[in-house]
Amino acid sequence: MADRAVKVFHHGKVQNNQQLMDTAKKVMEYYDPIGEITSNKFGDMYSSLTGIFDFDFLKSYMQESVSKDEVWFPDLELLCTSQMIKGKRLFLSVLGGHNAQSHNHNDVGNYTIFVNGEPAIIDVGVEQYTKKSFSSQRYDIWTMQSAYHNLPTINGTMQKDGLQYRTHDVIKSKNALKMNIEAAYPEEAKIKSWVRSFKTSKAGILISDVYKLEQNLKGIVLNNITPLEIKNVQRGVVELSRNEEKVLYIKYDPEQLQLRTEEIVLTDDKLKSEWKQDKLYRIQLIVKNNDPEGEIRIKYY
Repeated sequence: MADRAVKVFHHGKVQNNQQLMDTAKKVMEYYDPIGEITSNKFGDMYSSLTGIFDFDFLKSYMQESVSKDEVWFPDLELLCTSQMIKGKRLFLSVLGGHNAQSHNHNDVGNYTIFVNGEPAIIDVGVEQYTKKSFSSQRYDIWTMQSAYHNLPTINGTMQKDGLQYRTHDVIKSKNALKMNIEAAYPEEAKIKSWVRSFKTSKAGILISDVYKLEQNLKGIVLNNITPLEIKNVQRGVVELSRNEEKVLYIKYDPEQLQLRTEEIVLTDDKLKSEWKQDKLYRIQLIVKNNDPEGEIRIKYY
């Protein structure tokens, strides 16, 4: 992760953007970017060169303090925030916007969570680019699909690509973000409104989905992707761990939601190299009823 943070830092430096540099520094605090630059541990030429060119500036900047625990980029509708929760620092990023971004994934309303600098709830990334990646078949690739992001599948329908598939009514407030992601889905999803809210506190990260559907015929599934091992430690609580070390808990209402988990076997060498493992996991929380209106609340701590 240090190499990616160095890239973000470099872009912040070039643009004289304090927010980008501070956000990158927050991530780099959990790594040793200076040591990785000097020992040439970065895996690609771009990261290595930007690290070398920025070395002196980066070294002095790492010694300065960053007071902000929250950064909001309104044009991108990107939130980055961190909070100490029960002795762990949880970092949350949320992306709104639209599904016509450069190198787009269908991921409006997606979020990621890091714990003490390590990925817990993730964006998978991309496989090695091929001709298909930039063709009309782009969204046949699983990593581009909303069902393999931390997003709902509604009436069996995923998000669609295009500028019109976007957020509405985005409201940013202290320690909270709210957005309507209804328009990120096509008509087949039969959504009237889907308001996704994020709130951080010392108790955890709370994500709420308040929805109104025309009909709920094919059900609602909330997806989460993780590189961590999954344990259903008690009814309504999922434990994510790495090498027997407890990393993150997910709490949900077992009366409302049914838990299902599955392995995602990685066949692409690029993804296996980036995640340093040959499989990821998908957590699916399936709404048990077919009511057209409701609220789903999930807590991470």
